[in-house]
Amino acid sequence: MNVERFLDLLAARLDAVVPEGYQVISDGDMLWWRGSGSYARATYDLYVDRLDEAGGFREGRDPRYQPITHDEVIAAVANKAMNELQDSITEETREPWPGDRTVPGPNAIVENGFLLMWFGDRNRPALELDPIELAELE
Repeated sequence: MNVERFLDLLAARLDAVVPEGYQVISDGDMLWWRGSGSYARATYDLYVDRLDEAGGFREGRDPRYQPITHDEVIAAVANKAMNELQDSITEETREPWPGDRTVPGPNAIVENGFLLMWFGDRNRPALELDPIELAELE
């Protein structure tokens, strides 16, 4: 998988939905916004290194923090970046971005060869990002 391409596409999807005045860019290792960012490449590398240990995870694991497949790694990296970006924007603006009254949690999952990302309830998302086709990452 081309991790730099993944981070470029993830940055573009996030950049398309952030409030005016924000910009999300990738430098191949990190996603950056307003002097802060996400160590996305390091997170990816850490999760991939742990894939061999996957059998040791307990039942009921949360794939956002304990991915055991490469698809789950991709979704976990996206989820972490979305969460960090959301925290940064919400803290700076003092508004529940991208929600109205509450902060809708970030979500990411790989289904049918696409990384799907949204904030809030899957059936009624507060904000949905354009998907990333995994075939674009090869």
